[in-house]
Amino acid sequence: MLKVLSFLILIFYLNVSWANISQSDFISIYVIKPKYRLSWDSPSRLLIKTALNSIRDDYAPIGHFAVELNCSPEPHGPAQHVLTGMERIDAKKSKKIVLKERLGLGSLFYSFEGNLVPSDQTKKEIEQARKDKRLKKITVPVSSQNCSRALEFLDKWIQSGSYTVYGGEKNTLQGEGAGCADFASVLFNLSSGYYLPEDWIVRRKIPKKFIGDDENKISFLKLLLRQNWTKKDEDFMDYETADANLAFDWIKKRSGEDEEYFYPLKLIGIELVPFEFMPIDFFYNYRTTHDPEVIWDSIKLLNI
Repeated sequence: MLKVLSFLILIFYLNVSWANISQSDFISIYVIKPKYRLSWDSPSRLLIKTALNSIRDDYAPIGHFAVELNCSPEPHGPAQHVLTGMERIDAKKSKKIVLKERLGLGSLFYSFEGNLVPSDQTKKEIEQARKDKRLKKITVPVSSQNCSRALEFLDKWIQSGSYTVYGGEKNTLQGEGAGCADFASVLFNLSSGYYLPEDWIVRRKIPKKFIGDDENKISFLKLLLRQNWTKKDEDFMDYETADANLAFDWIKKRSGEDEEYFYPLKLIGIELVPFEFMPIDFFYNYRTTHDPEVIWDSIKLLNI
């Protein structure tokens, strides 16, 4: 009897959820995998694979996550349909940090000069990734309320200049900055009400002695010889990110040869962990001379 009751409650929940979903409201995440698969087995392997992907000026040397958000027009007028992602302005800065500044694994936490990728540029990168068979896409229907919440976050992201800071392990929800994976993740959290699939996530304990600074310089050779992450009794910093290869594999498993996977709402509530909503309250505010309306205009999507 209890199982039957639980089943009926689930059906009711799903029906209510569907009733709150507008067909025009959705979030899509475009996953572009790197040319050569990254390896998180050790600092050495990560360094080698990153170097291989960076030898030429590839459009996504460590992979990339772009976000398309389409919401009902009431929250932000004509800017309700956008396509963008976070990027480093100087794509070669990572090499300088590791080779010249010798900050070692500090590059995972470094605050690069960032930018929101204009929709036109994102479309070009998506099309190139499509030709290279490096593209997968997941689309999730969302409620108008949640879509509005995601747009509110994006508006504050622009108004606060948070897009000018690119890097890992930032307090993205409070506007500190983000890499492309964390930026896409937060927009997915806010618009869908769930965390990204656990199978997309990489977690590592980064040894502090390999995180360089002005006094502690890490040679390239030292990184190249490091065959494991944190050893016993070593101090460390936690690092977590969505990985483009893992995300690509997860979508491919469900979409097969198709590029896009439409995530059924009935599975979202079963497969994913619910995201606990909180007020969108930015603690960070960066000075920028850019006009917010110009930034909004640059990420608006007319067609794709």
